[in-house]
Amino acid sequence: MNTALDLAKMTVKDGLMHIYKQTGGVERISKHRELIDTMSTLFSSVSLAVLSSNPSFLKPSSSTTKLQLFFSHQDHLSFSFPRMVVSPSASTNLTVRTPPPSAIVSSSVPASMSAAGIVLFWFKIYPGNNERHADEGKMKQLISAITGHLASLGDGLEDLSSSPRDALTMVDVIERLGIQRYFQEQIHKIIHLSYLRWHEQLGFHDDADATLMGFRLLRLFGYYVTAVPSLPLSPAWEEHVQEETHRPSSEQTLSTLPPVSPMLETAQAQEVTSLPSGSPALALLVSPRVGFPSESTIMAQVKEFASFQLRQVFLEGDQSLLKANNLDMEIKFALEYPRRYLLPRLESRIVINQLWPGSGCLNKCLQLAKIDLGMLQKLHQQEIASLEQWWKEQECSKTIPFRGGILKSHFLASTSIYEPEYSAYRAAFTKCSAFIVTIDDLMDLPGVDHLDILKFNEAVQRWDPSGCDDVPKFKAILSSFLATVEDMGAEASRTQGRDVLPYYKRAWQELIEGYTENAQWRSESRIPSMEEYLKASLPSISSTAIALSSLLMLPEPISDEALRLTGPGSRFMHLTNLVCRLTNDLGTFEFEARNGEIASAVSCYMKEQGCRQEEAMDALEGIIRSCWCELEWELFRSIRVLPECYRRGMISITRNSAFVYKRGDSYSLADDKEYAMLLRDYFFKPIH
Repeated sequence: MNTALDLAKMTVKDGLMHIYKQTGGVERISKHRELIDTMSTLFSSVSLAVLSSNPSFLKPSSSTTKLQLFFSHQDHLSFSFPRMVVSPSASTNLTVRTPPPSAIVSSSVPASMSAAGIVLFWFKIYPGNNERHADEGKMKQLISAITGHLASLGDGLEDLSSSPRDALTMVDVIERLGIQRYFQEQIHKIIHLSYLRWHEQLGFHDDADATLMGFRLLRLFGYYVTAVPSLPLSPAWEEHVQEETHRPSSEQTLSTLPPVSPMLETAQAQEVTSLPSGSPALALLVSPRVGFPSESTIMAQVKEFASFQLRQVFLEGDQSLLKANNLDMEIKFALEYPRRYLLPRLESRIVINQLWPGSGCLNKCLQLAKIDLGMLQKLHQQEIASLEQWWKEQECSKTIPFRGGILKSHFLASTSIYEPEYSAYRAAFTKCSAFIVTIDDLMDLPGVDHLDILKFNEAVQRWDPSGCDDVPKFKAILSSFLATVEDMGAEASRTQGRDVLPYYKRAWQELIEGYTENAQWRSESRIPSMEEYLKASLPSISSTAIALSSLLMLPEPISDEALRLTGPGSRFMHLTNLVCRLTNDLGTFEFEARNGEIASAVSCYMKEQGCRQEEAMDALEGIIRSCWCELEWELFRSIRVLPECYRRGMISITRNSAFVYKRGDSYSLADDKEYAMLLRDYFFKPIH
C-alpha cells in the first residue's frame, strides 16, 4: 500500500473520530460510523490528487464551516477524477475550523507531507494562538510544580538515613518521559545524594526497587557503581537454570517454567501499585543497557533472570490488575524490544500511553510530557516541510527517487535528538541520509557501468564537481552532494570555532571508497575474506559520515579530546561501524542475496568457517552483543569530556541501526504497514 495514502486514510479517520467524540460522544460515533468509514475510504482513494496540489476550499462565511474536501485532477495521475465536494449531510452538523490561506500546504511540498498537512489543519491538530499560549502557560505552571516537588525530594535526601526510592522513581519516570531537560539541577542533586548512600555490596540495602533503578541511573549519569550487588536469585531460578541447561531446545517452552518464586511474589505485589519500571524484574531487564565488557556474564544472567520473572508475572499474575495498570502492555513490550532497539522519543510516547496517571506530581509529569510532545511534533512538521522543499530543489531529485524519503530520515534523527535548539542537527542528519541512500541506490542500479562508478569515486576523492560531466547518471548528484557537504562543513566550522571541513571531506571520501569496493565485488560475483570485507564495508555503512556531519552541527563545541575518543579512527567509532554493519547484514542478508548482493558478513563468515547460515548468524549476534558492552564502556569513560547531546547522538547511530534492521530492512520496505503507522503516529497523531 502507498504509505502516503495509508497515512492520509488513518489520519482523516482519526480526525473525524476525535471531532465526533468532542461533539457528541460514543452514541454519535456509533450513529455515524458508516459515514466516517465511507469518508475515510473515499479520502484514501483520491488523496493522491490532493497530495501535491493546491486544494480548493469554500470561502468561509464565518470562523467555521461544514467539513468539505475538494480534490483536483492532476496530469500525472493515471486516472481522471473530476473536482468534487464530499460533505456530510446537514443533519450531522459537523464543523471544523477553517484554515487561513497561509496554513494551506502549497503544491511544492511532496506527497508524503501534503496529505498529513492538509488533514492536520482541518482537524485542529495545529492550535491557534490562544491555544498555543494556553499550552505555554500550562507548561510553566507544571514545570514550577514539578521543580518544587523534586527540590523537596532532594532536600529529604540530605538526611543520610532516608531512602532514595521515591526520588529515584520520580527521576526514572521523568527520564523515560523525555522531560528531564526542564529539571537538570534538581535531578543532578538527587543522583549525587543517592550515590552517597550507595553500598558497593548491598546497593540500597534491602530495597530492590531502589537498588536496580539506582544502578541504571547512577551509571547513566556517570557514577561508577558495581554491577547488581547481592540480588536474591531464588531457588526456583536455580532450578530453572539447571532444567534449561539439560533440556533439549525443542522442549524449552514457557509451559515448563518452574513455579513462582518468593521474589516473584514480592514483584507481583509491588507491580500493580508501583510506577513503570519500579518492579525489580522490569528494572533488571533494562539494567544490561549499562553493562560493561567485564560484566558480560553477569549481565547476560541478569537479562535471562529478568525475562524469566516477567514471563512468570505475565503468565501467572492477576490479569485484571495487570490490564488495569497497563502493565501487561509494558511487560510484553519490554520482552520484545530490548533497550538497545528503543529510540528515546518512542519510549516517551509508549510511557505516556502506558503510565497510570494517578494523582499529584506523577499526573503533572504526564501532562507536561503530553504538551511537550505536542509542541515538538509541530516543530518537527515544519522542519520536514522545509527539508522536503530542499530536496525538491536538488537537481538529482528529478531523476533519482529517494528511497525512504525525508519522513523516515527525519524520524531517525528526531527520536533521539528532539529538542528545539538542535534543529540544525536534524537537518544535517536528514540531508546526509538523503545523499547516502540515493548514492547507494544509484550504484546498485542494473546496467550501471563499473567504470562510471570508478569515475564518480575518483571525482569525490579529488573533490571535483566537474569530475562526472560526461557521466549523466552521476553528474547531477555529484554537484549537489559536494555543495551540500561544503555548506554543512562551513556552518559547523562557525559553530565549532575552527575549520572542520577536512573532517567532513575525509569521512565522505572513505564512504564512497567503500561503496566502490562493494560494487567491485558485486561485478566480480566474489565473496571476499572476512578481513577484506570488514576493511571496506565498515566505512561504507555510513556511520562515520552521518555521525560526524550531523554531530558537529550541535551548538556545543566539541574538544579535540572528545574527537579523539569518539571521532574517526577511535575505538568508539570502530565499534559503532561494526555494530551497524553486522546489524545491517543480518537484517538484509536474504533479501540482498536474492538481488545478487552476495558479499556480506554472513556469507563471508560462512565461507571462512565452513558453517551453516544459522550458525554464522548466531556468531555475528554474539559479536554485536560484545560490541554493545564495549560501546557502553567507551561512552561511560568519555562522559566528562562529551556534551550530553553529543553522547546521545553517538549512541543513537547504533540504536537506529538496531531499530531499522530488527525486522529486516524497515527503511527500504515501502509496504511496511507497521512502520508507516509508526511514522504517522509519531509525526501527525495528536497527543491526548
